[in-house]
Amino acid sequence: MIGWRRRPLLGTALVTLALSLASAGGFAANVWSVQGAHNIVYLAGSVHLLRPGEALPPALDRAYTDSPELVMEIDLSSLDPDAGQNYVLAHGMLPSGQTLRGIIGEARYARLQSHAAQLGLPLAGLDALEPWTVAITLTQLEYAHAGLDPDSGVERQLERRAEADHKPIHGLETLEDQLGLLHGMSYEDQARFLDLSSEEGEDLDTETTEILKAWSTGDERTLERLLRADYDEFPELFQRLVTDRNRRWIPELAALLRGDRNQLVVVGALHLVGQDGVVALLRAQGYTVRALD
Repeated sequence: MIGWRRRPLLGTALVTLALSLASAGGFAANVWSVQGAHNIVYLAGSVHLLRPGEALPPALDRAYTDSPELVMEIDLSSLDPDAGQNYVLAHGMLPSGQTLRGIIGEARYARLQSHAAQLGLPLAGLDALEPWTVAITLTQLEYAHAGLDPDSGVERQLERRAEADHKPIHGLETLEDQLGLLHGMSYEDQARFLDLSSEEGEDLDTETTEILKAWSTGDERTLERLLRADYDEFPELFQRLVTDRNRRWIPELAALLRGDRNQLVVVGALHLVGQDGVVALLRAQGYTVRALD
């Protein structure tokens, strides 16, 4: 769930930031069934944050009920609550003598300072952090201001339910895997990522409404277009955060499809749509993948 902007958030799992399912009534969730030799693997496209009280969609609920095991991008049930903070302290701080202002330049810093002030955040307190860490911090604040709650998100709801039902939970990645993708970028690419994150805050409500409408009605083409829009400016980021990870997951999903127990696999919605998505990659390997009504 690498996420801190709306689009990566729907496409990744990182700090559990994403969209609200604010629409009332029913909707066609992004859920597919993949036929294995002796089992079914369900694929569900997730939004990682919901508003308190938002229930899971019926298709996802059905897939959960039919699956004795749960697979997510990260096994949240085994995650140390301080893991993210500890990673930032170990890997998200600038070397001694360097500052965020010096890394991103005066023009970028001025724009960022204005954006941070709107969120009530003194930017000076972040000047020792690498740009990717600042991007996450700002996006967390944006979604908190919008009333979105990570504990109400799809993954957290499923985690609590699986623990109550004594269902095993497995992760495709670790938090260190995901955060390392950002930490491993050059400072210039981190600055570009920070630019995109700052720009997103300017039209949060409008774009959130459009994406939720496409998601809730099962409009895959519109959803893909909206989710990938900003990546047109930064295709290397899409490759790093989405496409490469999709391909790394295929062998693991193939192993699940050779098992004898049904599985529910929940990943960010952006990972499932498009020609580079997990659904298309599995179909290309000969698997039968059907949308779940």
